[in-house]
Amino acid sequence: MSSVFGQNTRILDLSPAKWIWYPSDRVLQNTFVLFRKEFNLNSVPDSAIGWILADSRYQLFVNGQRVQWGPAPFDPRWPEADPVDIKQYLHVGKNVIACEVLFYGAGDGTSPIGKAGLICKFKVGNKYLGSDATWKSCLPKSWPAGQYKRFFLRSLQEEFDARLFPYEWNTENYVSTADWLASHESETSAAKPSISTDIPDYQWQAYGVTGDIRERSIPMMLENEVPVKQLTESAWITWKRPAKEYFDVMTKNAYTAERANIARMDGPNSWIVPSNGKKAAALTFEFKDQCVGWPHFTIEAPAGTIIEMLVHEAHEPGKDVLINTHFQSWTRFVCKEGVNTFEPFDFESLRWIQLHISNYSGNIKISNVGIRRRQYPFPDKPRIALSDTLLQRLINASVNTLYNSAQETVVDGMARERQQYSGDGSHQLHPIYQTLGDSRLPARFIKTFSQGQTTEGYFMDSWPAFDRLARIMERQVQLTDWGPILDHSVGFCFDNYYYYMYTGDTAGLHESFPRLLNFFEYLKKIRTADNLLPVENLGIPSVWMDHQAYQMQRHKQCAFNLYTSAMCIKALAPLCRAFNQNEAAAEIEQFGKELLQATIKKFWSRQEQTFVVNLPWLAKEGNPRYCDRSLSTAILFNQCPDGNINRSVELLINRPPQLGLSYPCNAIWPAWALSSVGHMDVVLKDLQTKWASMASVRLNNTLQEDWICYPDSPSQWSHCAQTPLIMMHQGITGIKPITAGYKTFQIYPQLMDLRAVDITTNTVAGPIVFKSSGELGNRKLSLEIPVGTTAELIVDNREYLNLKKADISTIPGKTIYIIKGGTKTTLLLKHT
Repeated sequence: MSSVFGQNTRILDLSPAKWIWYPSDRVLQNTFVLFRKEFNLNSVPDSAIGWILADSRYQLFVNGQRVQWGPAPFDPRWPEADPVDIKQYLHVGKNVIACEVLFYGAGDGTSPIGKAGLICKFKVGNKYLGSDATWKSCLPKSWPAGQYKRFFLRSLQEEFDARLFPYEWNTENYVSTADWLASHESETSAAKPSISTDIPDYQWQAYGVTGDIRERSIPMMLENEVPVKQLTESAWITWKRPAKEYFDVMTKNAYTAERANIARMDGPNSWIVPSNGKKAAALTFEFKDQCVGWPHFTIEAPAGTIIEMLVHEAHEPGKDVLINTHFQSWTRFVCKEGVNTFEPFDFESLRWIQLHISNYSGNIKISNVGIRRRQYPFPDKPRIALSDTLLQRLINASVNTLYNSAQETVVDGMARERQQYSGDGSHQLHPIYQTLGDSRLPARFIKTFSQGQTTEGYFMDSWPAFDRLARIMERQVQLTDWGPILDHSVGFCFDNYYYYMYTGDTAGLHESFPRLLNFFEYLKKIRTADNLLPVENLGIPSVWMDHQAYQMQRHKQCAFNLYTSAMCIKALAPLCRAFNQNEAAAEIEQFGKELLQATIKKFWSRQEQTFVVNLPWLAKEGNPRYCDRSLSTAILFNQCPDGNINRSVELLINRPPQLGLSYPCNAIWPAWALSSVGHMDVVLKDLQTKWASMASVRLNNTLQEDWICYPDSPSQWSHCAQTPLIMMHQGITGIKPITAGYKTFQIYPQLMDLRAVDITTNTVAGPIVFKSSGELGNRKLSLEIPVGTTAELIVDNREYLNLKKADISTIPGKTIYIIKGGTKTTLLLKHT
């Protein structure tokens, strides 16, 4: 597993480079600027490395070759500069470094707020080359500056006119025109972020004097080419209203359509499309799997031909002719004469591409339809092989979903929001550690999410993103229910604790840990006279818990207080002890115990012998209500009085109508709870039926957001639920760290009817290899335990193994055996 252990974030001073921009007194939203710097080399240097940072995004070229795209989403006070190595692109003679920069300016799921600018510094051999006023800049007419937003959380609705683009601008032989001006050079320190510069910001009037530039804390993304699977359908479109008006405002009843096979195949990934008077052509292509990246195509067409490239996660052939039903996910391209290759500047999440082509005559040729997929370079490949084919397909879909959602930030869904959440969203950190063997991305998640702490002490739970900044404004005037989610702040404390348990590292928490203590101070302030935390009338923040499991907001109070109590006792207090803050640990632990006692007093039913979420209002509401979240939390963290969990377990197994069930991302809670008490059979049945039958698993090789999703709709078909992968490690094999860094860990196999299982769980100490074959009564189990660790194997107490037994077992009917690390152990099991 990769690590960041013992490392502190390195602060960069990029002097003598300067922040630069196009010389102007106003910067409009969605503005593109091109930069270029020429230089000569007598010989190719042994080394040519540097740093680059832009607000909001850049695409770097050297001598016409694309180098990289960045930076990762950042808090405007603490951006991370990307490392870059340009040696392979250099040659003797004249060279050029060229950069295409987009400033969002309108708020985005990947950019909360900022100020335009580019800064870069290269050491080419023994000489430094940095951005300054000698760099030329151009405001290209091909992109209209000030373009409107695509969607609440997507800044750029891109329109690109190839007839106005200065082609070859990024090559060494390009001759600059009068449109290329000396760049404006800011006098702000090259150790400060762009928010601190004098570059104009008329829209937000934001400024900052705090903060610094940091080195990128994760590797650069990988990219690979994925061709389209097929052209699936096509049609002629007759417009009753102008097409541009429709795409601008989605005019109702704006067109009629005639389905037909209008494209003739002209070789692999190539099609000829004739003109048909004033009708537009619509060609709809599909990929094998849903993925994230830059869709592209080549078109040979007359100048002025217009293409709207629409993308979608899910489409049902024969349903909607135009697939413009997914957050206005289209990009407009206008052709120059001849061959054009088009690709949007920003990345998309999709399985479908549609080309709407208009304003052309004669035959046009479409070719090379594909996507340049982007993925995080995880250190390990998933190693999970199962005899159950449906379950294996589900696991494959889970991995592909993780590839889509865990990139530079750990997000809920790349098609709609592209912003990272704790709570339901951060459950995916578990398989990032255990399946894919990475701790750098979780460390960055923890650092960047913590930077979104408000002055009151709670966290803006999708940081760094625009969403919660906008919601705070709306909450002030009661125009939304979506305030910063307090239960996600609670979940974030767990995220920090799990990071510590998985890695044994505290250095990666040095920035976030003090902020956790600030959040605890906030919780103390909002506790009411009954010793409980409220879930209503909180002002700016809100309590969510789940959007499907509750009939009324007040029903969430039981789960929220149990959750917060567990966080205090089981996560934040132990973290305090890891930081040698024992007094704080004692106070936080006591606070958690008081919350638990108050929750028991208000919501524990002596008659039902479980938590009833509407117990205080039962006389008025008539029927008892339960929620899977309260029951699961109570089981997992031993919160039921006298350890009486039987009724809670029964409810989670039988699921009566009165039990509120969470949506897929939160379904991990009952899975954790049931597997912890030996009911992995229930969880496995859910995985084999409810999960494996998801439409997204079958069609997109992904996991959808809700239990039911619809094509040609805003439904999210690649979201971030990760119960299947988590249960492979923590349920089927039952592998969890007992002490920080896996010095000791448990293995609690619950193999049920699986005939063959081969699962590797990645840890900082090394991989744990778990293999089983056979059936109950005659099962072979092989284990490989990393050196320097100790495994506690939990099996049925009827098993007799030639291993050392633990002194005690806290699990009824189970025996714990000790296995020292550095060994390969093979066991025959009859009852496990």
